[in-house]
Amino acid sequence: MTTQDVEFLEPQFGDRPTVTPLDFLRAVYTNEGLPLSVRMRAAIEAAPYMHPKLSATAIVQGGNFAELLEARCKRIAEAKRKEIEAVPNSAQTDMPSLDQNFAAVSRRE
Repeated sequence: MTTQDVEFLEPQFGDRPTVTPLDFLRAVYTNEGLPLSVRMRAAIEAAPYMHPKLSATAIVQGGNFAELLEARCKRIAEAKRKEIEAVPNSAQTDMPSLDQNFAAVSRRE
C-alpha cells in the first residue's frame, strides 16, 4: 500500500486518535478505490476477528475421562446382556418351509 492509498483512507477516520487495527482493515477492504488484491488481503486478515471460529469441545462433568469411559463401557456391556434373544414360537414352526412350497409348485408344472 502506498502513501497515496493511506491518504485516501484518512478522511474516513478524521482526527480520531483511537483507530483500531480492525477499523483500519475494515476501511481498506470496503474502499473501492484500492486494488482488489489489497482489499482481499485486508479482508482475509480481518475475518478471524469478525467471525467466530467453529470448534468442538468436550464437556466432562464429574471425574476424569478414564472413569467416565469405564462407566460407559460397563453400561454398554450390561445393555448387550439384556438383549432379547429371538426364539420362534409354535405358530412359526408349523408353517412349511420355502423349500417345501417351491417343490410343490415345481411338481405342478
